[in-house]
Amino acid sequence: MQTFLVGAASQLQEISQGSAQGGKYPKETIQGLLIQIEGAHHGLRSALPDFTSANLPNPTGQKLALVGSAALGTDGPEIRDATAKSLIAAAGFIGANDYETLGILLRVMSGMLNRGAHEFQEAMDSFSSWKSDQDVAFDPPLAALLFDQYQGGGKWGRRRPRWLMVERTYLHSLWRASQAAHKRQATSEHPSAPLDRIPPMHKALVQQLLQFSLHSYKGVRDTAVLALESCMKQYPAYIMQLLPVPLAALAKLPIPQADLTNQVHDLAPEVVDSLRGAMRQAASSSTVTTSAKADDASAAETAKEDSVAQGAAALLRAQSLFRAVSRQPSALAGLVAALMAGSQYNSPKAQQAILDCYLMFALRFIRPPQLALAQASGGQYPDPIQKLFTDLLHVVGPGQMHWRYSLRADAVLLFLLPPTDAQSASLLTQHYLRLVLSQLLSQRSLGLTGLLYLLRQDDDWAQGSIKEAVKGEVVKALETQAGFGSALLEQMSHAHPQPGSANDGSVQSQMQKFMSMSRDDMVVNSLSASFDKMREWPFCVGSPEGIKDQAFLPRQARLVLALAETAPEAVARALQGPVQEALQHGQDEDRVRTCAAAEALSGLLASRTAFEVLPGSGDSAWDSWLKGAFQSALAAAPLDMAEAWATAVRFAVNALAYTNPAGMHAVLQVVIQQPPQGAPSSAMVKRLKYIGQCLEELSSLAITGTDDTNPAAAYTALSDQITLRAVVSPEAVWAGRRFQQQVLEELPGLMVRPGEALRHHLAWCGAILCDSLLWQAPCSPALGQEANAMEMEGAAASGNSKPLLRSHVGDYCNVIIEGMKAGATAVASDSTDRGSGSSTLTASTAPTGPTPMDSDQAILNSALGTSRATNLESAPQGSAAANQANGLKAESDSVMEEASTIAQNAHQNGDVLGQEDSEMTGSCGANESGVTGPSRRDFKHEEEVAQLGFAVQFVVQGLRNGAGPSLMPLLVRLLPYLLKTQELQTPELQPLSMESKAALALLKYLPLTPQVIPQVIETLSTSSHIEPWAARAAGLVFAQYFWFRHCFLLTTQQGEAVQQLVVSMLSDKKLEVQDLAAASLSGLLKGTTPAQFEQLRQHFLQKVDHMFPAKQRGKRLSLPPQKGSASSVNERHAALLGLRAFVLTSPYDVPAWLTDVLMALARAAAEPAPIKKTVRNTLGEFRRTHEEAGLAEVKRLLTSDQWDAIQDVSSPATYFV
Repeated sequence: MQTFLVGAASQLQEISQGSAQGGKYPKETIQGLLIQIEGAHHGLRSALPDFTSANLPNPTGQKLALVGSAALGTDGPEIRDATAKSLIAAAGFIGANDYETLGILLRVMSGMLNRGAHEFQEAMDSFSSWKSDQDVAFDPPLAALLFDQYQGGGKWGRRRPRWLMVERTYLHSLWRASQAAHKRQATSEHPSAPLDRIPPMHKALVQQLLQFSLHSYKGVRDTAVLALESCMKQYPAYIMQLLPVPLAALAKLPIPQADLTNQVHDLAPEVVDSLRGAMRQAASSSTVTTSAKADDASAAETAKEDSVAQGAAALLRAQSLFRAVSRQPSALAGLVAALMAGSQYNSPKAQQAILDCYLMFALRFIRPPQLALAQASGGQYPDPIQKLFTDLLHVVGPGQMHWRYSLRADAVLLFLLPPTDAQSASLLTQHYLRLVLSQLLSQRSLGLTGLLYLLRQDDDWAQGSIKEAVKGEVVKALETQAGFGSALLEQMSHAHPQPGSANDGSVQSQMQKFMSMSRDDMVVNSLSASFDKMREWPFCVGSPEGIKDQAFLPRQARLVLALAETAPEAVARALQGPVQEALQHGQDEDRVRTCAAAEALSGLLASRTAFEVLPGSGDSAWDSWLKGAFQSALAAAPLDMAEAWATAVRFAVNALAYTNPAGMHAVLQVVIQQPPQGAPSSAMVKRLKYIGQCLEELSSLAITGTDDTNPAAAYTALSDQITLRAVVSPEAVWAGRRFQQQVLEELPGLMVRPGEALRHHLAWCGAILCDSLLWQAPCSPALGQEANAMEMEGAAASGNSKPLLRSHVGDYCNVIIEGMKAGATAVASDSTDRGSGSSTLTASTAPTGPTPMDSDQAILNSALGTSRATNLESAPQGSAAANQANGLKAESDSVMEEASTIAQNAHQNGDVLGQEDSEMTGSCGANESGVTGPSRRDFKHEEEVAQLGFAVQFVVQGLRNGAGPSLMPLLVRLLPYLLKTQELQTPELQPLSMESKAALALLKYLPLTPQVIPQVIETLSTSSHIEPWAARAAGLVFAQYFWFRHCFLLTTQQGEAVQQLVVSMLSDKKLEVQDLAAASLSGLLKGTTPAQFEQLRQHFLQKVDHMFPAKQRGKRLSLPPQKGSASSVNERHAALLGLRAFVLTSPYDVPAWLTDVLMALARAAAEPAPIKKTVRNTLGEFRRTHEEAGLAEVKRLLTSDQWDAIQDVSSPATYFV
């Protein structure tokens, strides 16, 4: 330390004094001394005491304490003080152009200032490598659970190593020590040290770093800025002291000297006034475009000014600085003024740095800080903010600034919302109404965001004179500006992507789109998203397809709704003509304009004033023109535009549920209307899309069919306090239940309709409806009682003896079960007639498509591919039920695209469930029996098959939409028929078979409750004897997932029943089922208790000893072949498969019992196929998974004859080289 730290610092001090007297020294000497100081300090770390503190009494409260090596001290703080003095002296004689030496100097300064930085960096660097070791060495979660069953001598192969936890503890302690060293002055009562407690040498180094942060070399600036950010985190008192320097540099004002003696908590008023003056001067001179400025840069602007702007902007991007500035009104006003004054810089690099500063503020933006400042001052808006507000409103006027700087000023105005008085509110409303009609998309987005904020009705500030001022400007614009409605609709249409543009609505697509934006667009997008995030709609997991495709933008519909709530008559008159004109022509001609018309019509319908009688007209907008336009738009919409209109209807239902239940009822009655006689099947598909989105919205609003005897009343009472459910009126609940009842009465009659798309949407609607009616989390009990009373009155008036919906949904579920049962019986008899029921031991008919043993990926690729891509992608995401955590990633869009080839092959053979021509162009009243295909069946048979297809699709849609928990009892009752329809040999039934496989692949991930587990076990036990063999194989696959996901819920008897089921299927007459049962048993054995494990192993060993007695021939163990019936062969093979399962349970270990099992298998090696093949495969797998150490251990446990016998079987001799 004396040689490389104290000695090097002394030499550096001497060189500095000599340089001041005119002496010259090579820079290599200076760099060598700096590197010696850096290395010595890196070795000492926190053991080098901190700077000498100010001579003040110690603050009260408990301080952080260092322990271990970090607490060791070497001498006193004089060493760090002397080193800092030498560094400051060296900074004075190192040339400004010697950036290499300056870089080393700044690194040493940063280490001296930030005590604990070396420990922190080491801890962070080591954490990444530790996490890699953790991923390799940790056991999976299930292994930890199963290990609990092996207490008392059991052994598990992989455990958590002790050295890993020791290293983790050390790294965590090192990190804690670095934090304690960094916050040395902090106490429990004073977390942030005041300015007078900061050591003087620390302040001197910070002053030097502040100068270097405006250096002309980028590397020097970046290093200094990073060091200053750490200092501001360590001592937040620095922030307001240093803030005037970067603000003045950014506004092209004379740069002051940072005052580090007198502490301030906000910017001085004179500093703010000077920054505001610079902003006004920049606005008055900002008449040339940015590109022109860059080409005609004045000679007065030097590279020094450019670097000053970049350094100031980099310093202002610090997170700690932003947090402090957003809490102080004068600092916030000064920052905004400095950013606006930055338009005086002509350099593109400087402008890019300032724009990056805007972007960082936009990304960190949470809410307008003006509200917090007003609340902190008792409801009074601070004077600096009011003055800045006035200046900005003047700056953003028409023709005042270049559009790019005007856009930034508009973005800054969002920081300063809400308005402070009626005059400011009036000017802001005028400005945002002008921006909404702008030709620039970014300005329109900002105008829409600001106008939506001003038109909010539920905030305390939006009352009194401010509210009246905003309303007056809106009415004035609508009545005085000719063509305002047409212009608004035109600009709304420009926000939609053109048809055919790539946009899948995924998170990755949205992120790629954001990263490809310009910096200005990023700022606008981030600010708009911050304002909209608390008003997101819809309230469910995922979004409707109309929103994903950007065919319906909720923000624009909310704008129309807000305008209609503010000025209903003027908005209705302004938009009536443009909307009717847009819908008068074919919706296919101009799709983006049709999307805008759908948003405008949805916003008008969502307004409660649309159903109120307008003064002077004696009629409401709904009766006069909205109802007719709404009906004609839904009827004339093409099929690919139906999602946009369905989302528009859902938006209106959501808003009316809270404001106008009568209007909600009227809208729902229009949606439920039957299509005219002779309408094409596509009309029914569109109608089901509208109905499905309405059912989704009613479910999200907690409008269910549960009465006041709900057992989850406590949960519901809590949810009413944290959601919007409590404001839904009883009339809205009644209107929703009435709509649900109408749909429920209609669905059973549609189950027999042919057509794949029709069946898909029917199942979707049925799953949503049953989920909503069976879910046990309805609206509040008091609200449910009142709605039930209204429903009882309506039921009594109509003569209905079953008023409550829950009494109807049970009947509907029984219809689904009976229909699936009849359909499964029909297709089973059809397959039997074709001779598909025969099976042998060694040969089988190759199935079309994936087999039950295939992976979920293959099954879903084939099964979900039978539906067209438009149908698969139209399934909504989420419901009111809790989403089960099954992680079904196989349902992604890429999987569905890969399955399209299988789908086309399946459709070429014909589909008994309905052809595409009858689906899209056929009549709703046509005879369903007219189905083309290889053979023509009677009407009843086709109805049964259609019901089966509907039930299978019902399972798929229910599970994909998260309705599994509420539909669990129904889905379990459908399980037997799903197993029977896994393999259908008739070519035209292959699409149905694929859908059934998809349904079972989804159902096996559903978490089950203890109430339904006995029924599942009974179904699995029955499935072990049914035909065809694919049903038994599918039952085994389901049993695997069932056991591993529910073993902790099974009783001892239930666990034994599952095990006995798998053991019994080892002797199945189908070879594929036998192999699958052996693999299943291998998995079950890993979770059984040691007693059960040993008992089952002895059982199989005894059977093998009885069936394959050992005979001694010389020195080799062998057994002559034995012949018998097929049943005896199955039993003999089953015993060996049981032993194979035991061998597979220990792929890397050599337990003591393994040798007996291997020798028992070797005795059957001479048997004919399939026994011979099973033995050789098992022993070959054993050799493959055990390395030389494991094989050597087995060899030590066996005699030479036994080892040779195993070698002969597992590695037979070959005569080919």
